[in-house]
Amino acid sequence: MGEDWTIKYLAQTWEEVGGCWGLYQACVKDRLNITLPIFPAVSISDMRFLVNMIKKKQAEAQDWVETSNPVEGDCVAMSSIHNVFNHVGYYMKGGYVLHSTRKCNTGVSKLSHLNLLGYKEYKIYKHEKFNRDS
Repeated sequence: MGEDWTIKYLAQTWEEVGGCWGLYQACVKDRLNITLPIFPAVSISDMRFLVNMIKKKQAEAQDWVETSNPVEGDCVAMSSIHNVFNHVGYYMKGGYVLHSTRKCNTGVSKLSHLNLLGYKEYKIYKHEKFNRDS
């Protein structure tokens, strides 16, 4: 792997990086100089609200597109419950993902090993702001 830029993130807890989305935002800002929107923390009891908010955002603008050819900076959406994506990470070269959880804090995982961490499936998305070749 050998990605020295990850060291500053690996030393931080889930709270310090602002959760999984906070970590993803920080990486995109640092590596790609792109600012993404802040989403407030949503509890599991607010899941219906969150799902409706996401559907509304998708109807307003198709700014995230699923990709089968990921490049650094793409968003890895992970699901611990079938078809309920509740975790994100930053795609890194070589098929790795930098992500942060309450239980394990910040770490790097191989995409092919996400199932060992309890994720049933994952999808990779790129944002229209990225303007990169896939």
